[in-house]
Parts: sequence; C-alpha cells; structure tokens
Amino acid sequence: MKRPDVTRVDVKRLDAKKPVVKRFLIGLLLVGFSGFSFAYTPSTYSSLLRTYVVDSGFVDYDAWLANPDDVARLQGFIDEMATYDPSGLEREGELAFWINAYNAITLNEVLKRYPLETVRPKILGIPVTSFFTKKEHTINGEAYSLDDVENNVLRKLGEPRIHFAINCASTSCPVLRPEAYRGEVLDEQLDEQAVTFIGDPARNRFDAGTNQASLSQIFEWFEGDFDAVGGVPSFLSQFATGDAKTVLESDQLNIEYITYDWALNRAR
Repeated sequence: MKRPDVTRVDVKRLDAKKPVVKRFLIGLLLVGFSGFSFAYTPSTYSSLLRTYVVDSGFVDYDAWLANPDDVARLQGFIDEMATYDPSGLEREGELAFWINAYNAITLNEVLKRYPLETVRPKILGIPVTSFFTKKEHTINGEAYSLDDVENNVLRKLGEPRIHFAINCASTSCPVLRPEAYRGEVLDEQLDEQAVTFIGDPARNRFDAGTNQASLSQIFEWFEGDFDAVGGVPSFLSQFATGDAKTVLESDQLNIEYITYDWALNRAR
C-alpha cells in the first residue's frame, strides 16, 4: 500500500492559511502604526485613588511616593491614555476619559516635583504657569498641556459640571473624587461632585441674612460656561440646599468671589 504524502498535504494546508495569516499580520501593523491602543484600565487608577485620597479629598503624596510600585502604576495608566483613542466611546465615556486624563496627569506632575508648597509658585511676584501650560503630555498620540485638556477639549464638550470634577491639585479646587470617572455612571458622579462643591463652606459660603453668596473664583473665570444653562446662580441652585439655595434664588442676590488658594492639596 502506498504511503500518503504527508509533506504535500501539510504544505497545502499551510498555503490555504497564508491569506488569513497575512491579513492578521497586516492588521497588527496597522494598529501599531495608527497609535491606537485597546488598553485603558480606569480600574487601576481607581484603586490608586482609593488608597491615597483621604476623606478631605486631599492626597497623601508622602505615602504614594513611599510606594514606587504605585508611582509606576499611575505612570502606566497615563501611558495607556497616550495611545488610546477615546473617540469611539459614547459621549459620557469620552468625557470621563478626559476628566481622568486631566486629574491623573496632574497627580503625576505633583509626584515628579514633590515636595512643593503650591502648584503655582511665584518668581519676583509673578505666578509661574508652566505646570499647566507646557505641551508635554501625550494623549491619543497628540501633545497636550493641562490647559489644552481643560480649555480645548473638556470645555468644548459642553458640560459645565466638569468644573466640579477636574482637580488642579490646589486647595481651592473641587475635592478629588476617590475613584475614576466612568461613562456608565458619569451623570451621578458629576451631580454628587456639584452637591459637594457647592455645599463646601471652604469653597463657597452663603449668608441668608444679607443674600450674600461668596463663590469660588471658578464661577468668575468660567462664567460663560454656565450661560447656556441659565447662568451661574440658576445652575448652582439645582444642587444647593438650605441657605445656599435660598440665597442663590433670591431676587436680591449679591455675589463676591473668594480668592483662590493655589497651595498644594496635600493631606496634613
């Protein structure tokens, strides 16, 4: 009996698979050259925030720096965002991505410079803004500054509640939430941040006797972002209770702004 030509059969099978293998390899190359990455793990970032953000919403930078593995994990999350394209996400997911990008990069910049007293030091009385203006952060294959992320991406998405969520690592910023923002629960997260920020007497104060609202300078600097949703008092009143709501809804409302404190949001 003639022995089957095993070699010939195997070659035929390999030849049949060549187009499939070729397409697979080309696909890998295209993904690599496009700069696109499937890696984006906000759960990693969440675990870091739960570990190092204290009840006050401030950050224990000393403890974080004492754990080099966790410093590296934060850098790893930022590296993921450097090649991740969020445009395929739903609007809420994309918005959450950019809020996380701003906050995570800010934390990383502080850890690189620590110890420091303020994120906006002064030289000869002039504030140094390079912390926010240097175009040295790669996101989705493009270079951004923190100001770019805030003003040219986040604000253009038309959601004024970002101002209760993004954290520039200063004392007067809204508190840092001890978890990543996620598209599927973003609306609830932003509402909670709004309620917390407006009701925080360290950042906003209200006197029902004089109808005086002493507001964060955030509402002075970004007043225009609230115009499309009825203006600052009307928008804030949705999330206010007690004296704050009474004052914000008063026809005799007086507004002043509290000087912003750029001291580092370091846990004491």
